[in-house]
Amino acid sequence: MGIRERRLRKGIAAWEKGDDGFLYMPGQLLIDTPDEQLAVRVLDGAIERRRDLNGKLGVAHYDVRGDVPALVERLRGEGVRSGPNHVLAGEPRYKGGPGTDVAPGTDQGKPSGDAGSGVRVAVLDTGYTSGVHDWLDGCVDPDGVVFEQLDVLAGDGNLDDEAGHGTFIAGIINRLAPAARITARQVLLSDGWGDEASIAAAIADCTHADVINLSLGAYTQGDEPPLGLVNALKNVPRTSVVVAAAGNAESDVPFWPAALKSVVAVAAVDSSGNKASYSNWGDWVDCAAPGHEVMSTFPNWKPANGNQAEVFEGWACWSGTSFATPYVAGLIAAEMTSGGGSAADAVHRVLAKATRTDPQIGAVLA
Repeated sequence: MGIRERRLRKGIAAWEKGDDGFLYMPGQLLIDTPDEQLAVRVLDGAIERRRDLNGKLGVAHYDVRGDVPALVERLRGEGVRSGPNHVLAGEPRYKGGPGTDVAPGTDQGKPSGDAGSGVRVAVLDTGYTSGVHDWLDGCVDPDGVVFEQLDVLAGDGNLDDEAGHGTFIAGIINRLAPAARITARQVLLSDGWGDEASIAAAIADCTHADVINLSLGAYTQGDEPPLGLVNALKNVPRTSVVVAAAGNAESDVPFWPAALKSVVAVAAVDSSGNKASYSNWGDWVDCAAPGHEVMSTFPNWKPANGNQAEVFEGWACWSGTSFATPYVAGLIAAEMTSGGGSAADAVHRVLAKATRTDPQIGAVLA
């Protein structure tokens, strides 16, 4: 199944497709710093400059000339841990889809209770829009970006592909753990795309969180674990938990970072508790949660064409493993309040409460 053609924001349309169906930033390489001197010798003049990157990662970020996948193969052939600067996407769509398009939703009301009290959840996504729900604003730190970008891609009066994604995810967590503190960190553009180096640096900056929610991911060159994300996750304390979307290509090909052993990979189930038709699956998937036709918070929006069917008044309905993922994050936060202990302790208790275990999607939490 080929990568769906999608509109890309002006200035980043040069992102390219690798031969085996992965996306990467052209002219950029990530190299494990212990192998850096060897890599420079192997590349033999192909390097243009070294970029600055969070020193916690142990990854060198280079601009290079030439075919990036071919350069990576050369480096890997010499034993150098390296990879392209992969492009990651927020779900619901990445490779073949489908998930669903966002649609207006119905008012779900203000959640209440002390579930999640004292728990910190980091949502690395498209950001957050303040001023829509006062009660949600009181739980969310927008990390300095108080309005998600909604119509930047074409400026055509229509929502960009992933606009509102971060606000929607924050609302799901808040519904299950109303007292949790949520940090909404913008790492994806309004069309849903972000690069591995930037997302890895953001992960390394969010190690204070008990739970890190990553409703995003990528397929990679050679299906190898992405170097930047692997190194970033080494900074996350063992008492914390990272949850990530399994992807929506209806495939068992590893989707990263969900497929990493240190990450809780979340598939989606439908209203009957069965695997959603679009959800990825495989022995690397840990659990599944409701992700189909989910209702949650969303920025206010009126389209330029005046179509009342596309008017959003603080709520939306959306489907995808993106939205099963914060369901699990919310369960973990709530379990920390009720049962005590760290997020790592709580996730084991949450998985133990599964209604059943499915060989394709793991513990079903529905």
